[in-house]
Amino acid sequence: MLQSILAEFATEDRPAITAVVGRYVARLTRSREFNQQIKAFGKHVPTLRATKHAVLDRHAYFLTRLWRAVYEHVRYGIRVELLATEFRVSRRDISTVLGTLTERDRQRIIHSRIGVDYLAAEQREHIVDEIRKSARRLAQRKLRFIARYDSGISLEDLEADLAAEGVRTFLYYEHFGPTHLAKILNYVRISVHNRCINLIHHYCTIGRARSRLSGATAA
Repeated sequence: MLQSILAEFATEDRPAITAVVGRYVARLTRSREFNQQIKAFGKHVPTLRATKHAVLDRHAYFLTRLWRAVYEHVRYGIRVELLATEFRVSRRDISTVLGTLTERDRQRIIHSRIGVDYLAAEQREHIVDEIRKSARRLAQRKLRFIARYDSGISLEDLEADLAAEGVRTFLYYEHFGPTHLAKILNYVRISVHNRCINLIHHYCTIGRARSRLSGATAA
């Protein structure tokens, strides 16, 4: 699946785009950072943004499977062929993401708290579905004014930001294991809600600052 995404871009641009997409898939960069990085790709920005919203931030292949195979290889040295079968992902996709990692990235993965006690695939996907629903609901109810106020950010960007925060929280607490699903889900919902409040505060603060600056300039 990752290969078909990368194949859309010109050969000369593909290595740099692969590096940005690979690290995002591996959960090493945030949504906002990804959006900043792709600005360097000019004409490819609309395609990359659309791919992020429609595929990278929504498809279980990227949200719950591919990055896990990458982490298992980095942390335990399990063969790519075995991981591809276990996680139902492409061997080439695993190798592609691994090729984008720096030594510092690998150390971050090795020392992360992810993977202590796996949940069943159905349980993981249930939580990811709940994250997506919470992110969509909060973005539509609470954050529309930001997209109207700032032409550089869309409602989909804000939804992806909330979802990414939820996924990060899920990954952090997943080691609680299958007997604590309700607790994990509660932490996830709280984190998404708190991120929403922080975004509102951030953009309201920027708005007040710009209003004061405009008033001072007019005076």
